[in-house]
Amino acid sequence: MFIIIGYALSPIDIIPDFIPIIGYLDSLILIPIGIYFIGRLVPEDVKAECLIKAKNY
Repeated sequence: MFIIIGYALSPIDIIPDFIPIIGYLDSLILIPIGIYFIGRLVPEDVKAECLIKAKNY
């Protein structure tokens, strides 16, 4: 989890951003994958509780 957050905030990328299109592609791929895996760490009962609260809001 901290690796993805650190990568998102770091000025150093695997592929530098000054390279057109490809430079941003690594961030566009790695950050959503990291969010997906972080979401899998949340227990199902917590997700269900948050979903109920969000619907009632």
